[in-house]
Amino acid sequence: MGLQLCNELANYLVSIGADLAFLNVSKGNNKPLSFFKNRLNIPDFENIGLFNIHQFIGKKRKAFHAQHKIEPTPVTDELITFLNKHYRKYELGSVITKEKLEGANIFTIQHKANIIAAMCLTDTMHVKQNVATKLSPKMKYLVRVINAFNWILGISKMPSLNEPVRMMYIKYLAANNHEKQLVKLLINHARNIVYEKSYSFVSIGLHQKDPLNTCFSGLLKLTFSSVGMLLSIKDNRPLIEKVKQGVPFEDYSLV
Repeated sequence: MGLQLCNELANYLVSIGADLAFLNVSKGNNKPLSFFKNRLNIPDFENIGLFNIHQFIGKKRKAFHAQHKIEPTPVTDELITFLNKHYRKYELGSVITKEKLEGANIFTIQHKANIIAAMCLTDTMHVKQNVATKLSPKMKYLVRVINAFNWILGISKMPSLNEPVRMMYIKYLAANNHEKQLVKLLINHARNIVYEKSYSFVSIGLHQKDPLNTCFSGLLKLTFSSVGMLLSIKDNRPLIEKVKQGVPFEDYSLV
């Protein structure tokens, strides 16, 4: 079945004249990798590094900063320009348009009427759901402890086995110079939103080389890893190497 799906994907890419195909494989799950190699007339998928999936636990306390105010923001030309200025530094990222922001909850921090940080938050529960079917003994213990004291700690309850994980996604997150204070402020705002919705997490996926990974110290979260795999149907080696040398982007609200 896996081999058939891979062949169908390759045939589809050829039929539409596309070149690149990107996929994720959970770190440590090596079984699917055999499907992505040694196919007739199709180059192998290549490892382009790990992606960290950070799942921040919801919190009751609202985000506050004496100097910076978080405001809900409509889609404007200024916002689109700000986001594209940030994401043009990434590999595999598409141009951000008004259409791609439809349905998102957008929050910004401004200084002297200029955007200095922005976050686009999406709720995909109506179109996709993740279900936890198995947990390690350590994780089971952690879930029990959190759920026993979550009301005291002021954090969200953790999901139960075989039930949908109630989670929101950060589709885009940008701050001038990757300012840690601004990033943390927006993350904590998102954590409060998921708490108020009785969700467990707000999640963002970042490549291991993304500077934003350094902004999350002190934030209560779970982090999982997946392997990014990239294929060039046309065997475009310079393009593959360019992606490897840069910082790839993947919108995990779509994965």
